[in-house]
Amino acid sequence: MTQARELTIVGQPAPRVEGFEKVTGSAQYVADIPAPGALAGKILRSPYPHARILRIDTARAEALAGVWAVVTAEDTLKRGWGAFVQDQMALATDKVRYVGDEVAAVAAVDEDTARAAIDLIEVSYEELPAVFDTESALADGAPQIHDQYEHNTVITIAVERGDVEKAFAESDVIVEDTFESQHQWHAPLETIGSVAEYSASGKYTIYMNTQTLFMARGRIAWVLGVSEADVRIIQTEVGGGFGGKSCDDNNAIIAALLARKSGRSVRIINTREEEFLAGSRPRVPMRVWVKIGFSRDGHIRAKQMRIVADNGAYSGKAPAIMGVSAFRHETCYKYSDTKTEAYLVYTNKIPTGAFRGFGNPSADWAVEQLLDIGAKALGIDPLELLRLNAIEPGYVSPHGNRVEGCELKQCIDLVEEKMDWKAKWAEKTPNRGVGIACTVHVSGKRHFMDYDGGSATIKMNEDGKVYILSGEGEIGQG
Repeated sequence: MTQARELTIVGQPAPRVEGFEKVTGSAQYVADIPAPGALAGKILRSPYPHARILRIDTARAEALAGVWAVVTAEDTLKRGWGAFVQDQMALATDKVRYVGDEVAAVAAVDEDTARAAIDLIEVSYEELPAVFDTESALADGAPQIHDQYEHNTVITIAVERGDVEKAFAESDVIVEDTFESQHQWHAPLETIGSVAEYSASGKYTIYMNTQTLFMARGRIAWVLGVSEADVRIIQTEVGGGFGGKSCDDNNAIIAALLARKSGRSVRIINTREEEFLAGSRPRVPMRVWVKIGFSRDGHIRAKQMRIVADNGAYSGKAPAIMGVSAFRHETCYKYSDTKTEAYLVYTNKIPTGAFRGFGNPSADWAVEQLLDIGAKALGIDPLELLRLNAIEPGYVSPHGNRVEGCELKQCIDLVEEKMDWKAKWAEKTPNRGVGIACTVHVSGKRHFMDYDGGSATIKMNEDGKVYILSGEGEIGQG
C-alpha cells in the first residue's frame, strides 16, 4: 500500500490576508472609507404596501440649507432592473408596492439635515388594495401588483420526467404532506452601504460592500444608462454577506444618482431598521407539497412536488432560487419518474432573495422530512432508506445531470459511524429529535439545474508571485 503523503497546505493553518487589519481595527468597511466632503444620503420610503403616486413635491426639501440634491424617478431613465425580471425601479415611478419602497432621496451636508429634508418632501398617494399572502394573490379578482403578470405570478415552472402516474400506481407505499417555510433575515453585523463618486468625465466610482462586483457593475450601468466601462466598483471589507449583499437593493444606485446631481461624493449607510424593512432581502417563503412513492423494499419509485413561493413585491434572484428548490434535490437520490410545478407569486411585502442555501433548504426540508415519514411507513431505518437511494458515480438525474464523482454513500456510512447512529436511533428519548438528511448544493454563481461552477484567472509573474483575478470577493468568511 502506498504511504499517504503528508499534506503541507490542505488542512494546515494559513494566515488570512485581511486578518491583521481586522483584529487591529484598521480594516476599512464602507462606513470607514475616506471621502472628504462626502454628503450624507437618506431615502424616503413608502409608508403604504400598495399605492399610486399622485404627486411628489420636493420644493421645501430643496430649499433647506445644507441640502445639495434631491432625486425622484424623474431624475432616472425609469429603467427597471432585476437579475431575471426587470420589474424594479431605482425610485418608484407610478406605484409603490411594499412598505419601504424607495420614493425619493436627499443628499445633504450631514445626516441630521438629510433626515430633516426627507421630512419636508410631500407625497400624495392613492391607497390601493394589497395582498399579503400567496393564496390571496393567486385568487381571481386579486389586486394586480404588476399589471403585466396575471394572477400575480411572475414565474411558473412545470416539468415532468418519465411516467409519474404509472410509477405511483406501481408504488407499494405512498406518503404526502405540506411544509411551509417563512421569512428569515441575514442580520449581518454590517448593514448595506455605499459611497458614490461622479467625475466631470461622466464616470462613476462606487465603494460598496457587495458580494457580487460584476453583477453590481452591470446593473448600475444599465439603470444609469452608461457603459459598464464608465462604472468602477470597489469592494470594501464586508461585514457578513450570507446572500443579503448580492446586489438586490437600490442603495448604490441611489447614491450614484445623488452624486451625479450634486457633483459631490455621497455616502448612504442603511440603518438597522432599513436593513430589515427594505435592505437585504430575506429568504423566499415557500409552501411545498410533496408526494413520494416507494417500493416495498424502500426504493423511491416516484416523486411529485408543488411549490408556491412568496416573491414579495419585486423578483430579484427569487426566480433562480425557486429553480434550485424545484430541481436541485433530484440530483441526490436515484429515481427517474418525477413531476414538479412551481409558482413564484408577487405579494405586497418586502422583496425576497438570496439567503444561505439559495433555495435548497426550503425544498430539502420538505423532501427529507417526507422521507422520514416514508421510512416510518415502510418500517425502515431512515438512514438505511437514504443509503439505499443515494446517488453514485455515473448516475444520470431525471433532468440529464450526470454525476461524475460522488461519495454520498460513503458519507452516510461515515456519519453513521461517527454519531453512533444505531444507538441514538434506538434510544427514542422523549422530546429529543435525531435525524439525518442529504443535500446537493450549487457552487460559484451558477444556480440552475443544468450547470454548476465558477471561474477565475491566475497569472504568474517572473518573480514567482501568483495573482488571482476573481469576482468571488471575501465577504467575511475568510
